[in-house]
Amino acid sequence: KKRSSIYVHPPRGFAFPAGHFFEDHVIKQEHRYEVKWASLQMVHAELVLLSYALRDPANERFVLLSETDVPLWPFECTYSVLFASELSFLETKKSDMRFSTLYEFRNTTRPHVQDWRKGSQWFALTRSHAQKLANQNGIRKWYVAFARKQLRRRKLRDQLGDWGRISHTIQKPPFADEHYVQTSLAMANEERSVLPVSLTFARFGIKDHVTVWGDGGERPFRLESSEWHAVQFGALSME
Repeated sequence: KKRSSIYVHPPRGFAFPAGHFFEDHVIKQEHRYEVKWASLQMVHAELVLLSYALRDPANERFVLLSETDVPLWPFECTYSVLFASELSFLETKKSDMRFSTLYEFRNTTRPHVQDWRKGSQWFALTRSHAQKLANQNGIRKWYVAFARKQLRRRKLRDQLGDWGRISHTIQKPPFADEHYVQTSLAMANEERSVLPVSLTFARFGIKDHVTVWGDGGERPFRLESSEWHAVQFGALSME
């Protein structure tokens, strides 16, 4: 507890009992978002968590976690890796994936297509990068770009009937959580201070015991304890 603190974004309406471990670091009801998979609200929730954590000047590294994450290494090991480098850990790569169907980019405003990045939503950021993300309002531009595309789809849906409704449903999620942090840091010319690997391990694919939301597509596996093993984190092998 002396070397870390955990900030929690629970669902709206949820309250921890008095004296609970998370009581002092829970996001207030009025600052919470209705988080849904692949939604912009998920990014809003991440930024709120960063803004709360930044209030404590002692916090120097900012790691996004899920309630379903399981530590694969002792705290001391993870702590040492985070502070052994002055870089943020963030899976990121150049990609034009989805931008033509989900976002509209124009030459007069940013982000531009050349700024577009994709990667895992899980990050481990330095304080400098956390501040840049929490203090900028770029998400509004992302929403406006997304909304323009969605408005066109609604018009198309009205014209095409049932097929239009199906297309609208398939293409609707903006997947902002896989793009926002990466693209924002690229726009800020901060990629030289980012190590493009994630410290959070996930296996994706189709499997009998895959964790599935809705469409049966590729999702992270839910691994049983007998299947856990030492994991190679790319260049950051800890074996």
